[in-house]
Amino acid sequence: MFLKSAELNAHSLVQNKFLFILFFLITTKFALADWNSGVTIEDVATRIAVNVLDKGIQVTIDLKANAVKQLEKGGAQQQPMTVDNFSLSVIEVNAKQQLIPIIKKSQKKNNKATASGSTIDVFYPFPDDTKPKQISINPSFKLIKQAGEQYIITVSHHGLPVIDHGVLTQAETLSLNWQDPWYSHFLNPELKRDHNDPVMAFLYIEPRQIKSEFVIRIKEIADWANLELRDDVMIYPDEFALIKQKVGEFLLAQNNLSADAKLLSPTLERVDYIRMGAADIQAYEPQQAQRQVATLIGVSLTHQTKNLPEKVEWKWKLFNKKIQRVSIRAYDPAGLFDSYVTPDYPVFEWENMLADIDLTELSGSQKASPVPVEESKNTSQYYWLSAVIGLLLLPLIGCHYINPRFKFFIQLFIILITLAASFSLIKTGKLNVAMKSISLDDENAKPILKQLLWNIYQAFESTHEEVAYDQLADSVSGNLRETLYLQNRQSFLAQDGAWSKVKSIEIQKLSNQSSILDGAYLFDCEWLVVGEVIHWGHQHRRENLYRANIKISPLDGYWKIFQLESIGQQRVDETKPKKDRFTK
Repeated sequence: MFLKSAELNAHSLVQNKFLFILFFLITTKFALADWNSGVTIEDVATRIAVNVLDKGIQVTIDLKANAVKQLEKGGAQQQPMTVDNFSLSVIEVNAKQQLIPIIKKSQKKNNKATASGSTIDVFYPFPDDTKPKQISINPSFKLIKQAGEQYIITVSHHGLPVIDHGVLTQAETLSLNWQDPWYSHFLNPELKRDHNDPVMAFLYIEPRQIKSEFVIRIKEIADWANLELRDDVMIYPDEFALIKQKVGEFLLAQNNLSADAKLLSPTLERVDYIRMGAADIQAYEPQQAQRQVATLIGVSLTHQTKNLPEKVEWKWKLFNKKIQRVSIRAYDPAGLFDSYVTPDYPVFEWENMLADIDLTELSGSQKASPVPVEESKNTSQYYWLSAVIGLLLLPLIGCHYINPRFKFFIQLFIILITLAASFSLIKTGKLNVAMKSISLDDENAKPILKQLLWNIYQAFESTHEEVAYDQLADSVSGNLRETLYLQNRQSFLAQDGAWSKVKSIEIQKLSNQSSILDGAYLFDCEWLVVGEVIHWGHQHRRENLYRANIKISPLDGYWKIFQLESIGQQRVDETKPKKDRFTK
């Protein structure tokens, strides 16, 4: 990809950084933690969110199930510890004197911490309600190691990120700007955001749509969108809904995105107030007055395209005296990369260079491929049917009207033609017959259905509509192909409105509903889809559970899906026991 306005490393280096960034964060002396580090954080044992407020410091500790188990079990040189005691000791905060933490809320997910983890809110009040100019944050690495080595920390001031999903390797001092929390910063210059200004933009370039996202502070957007707020400092509950409406309409009108020199018409997808959490960026509805300098709003727009474009241009207009550079993070099927725009170079450019990239090989995922019918299970049956057809024709061939001298040769010729034609019809699927020698039980059907479903997901992720439609033909019969493509694509790939990519699927439950005489089988199938979704520049793992009645049958020597009747789908809630995840 070529970005005219970017300071960009080689694309391959960016991909390597993307694949190994989590390792980098954990092992380097200092972590350059930024607003959208691209790290999938669901598997990190200990997640800590520190938020400096007016009266004290709110710390949320999110422990994975394995971390809770290790704490409660202890070890050879470690005493067992409750999650509450861990939470009171894992972070030491000083503001001229050590602050004393108190537990505000301790929630064991699913009422059993060792099953699904635990979330604890701890508060460190400032003495005498003073607002310190600096605080020191010192993680207990001994306790973090006891919980499972890896951890991440988010540090915010009034909800605005100072560092996002990084690590501290020693006690660090945070300088607090109470007038404008965005400019609070660590004295250690290595601990900083990549985004200096409170305006961020993200671009998701997909095969059939382009999504643009904005994260902007109310303080900046108020002037640009002419919000006409009644206060210069605060926004109030009766203004919240109107602010969202005006900001959405403003950015919808301002967005200037073109694909292959054609200006795209955007659709407003969502507008949210957003804030940092221990695990991700969260959309929320504020319930009380908010400071303009500490309130972020996010807007998502979608632009429909027929195929992955050859070139995308995004003309940026939102600058002011303070904001002279806006960072843009772009995602395409090959990975992610960073760029920026300025008043002098306000156009972000992306060029499609994916033609020579094997995306499946790049991601290391399973490749799509047709599923052949095992020849050993049906070849003998083909010959048997052909012989029957030949025998049925013998009475006609042996009639007394044929000259006796040529009778034998004519009989032999017709029999051979009959056998060849019958075999050809069956092999091409144009003559579908009972294949009693094919026994497809649930266990044998699992890998067949898994590959067929995987092929569908891969087709839906194709970068060209024609290619996607052709790829579906490898796994889906002609009558179903158009319906599946037009009606089911979004339901297959829907992930809470976020940019998504399927990583794996697993058949969870399978039940043969009927075995039909023409060689077709109807299964009640439940499968789990594991994917990666990216929203507001953050990457997370998602698991969705699907259930459908699927009818498969041999055609042209390959298994094909002839019927797919959806029964339901739901996002898997990791706090819910597996047996209750999907209600039949």
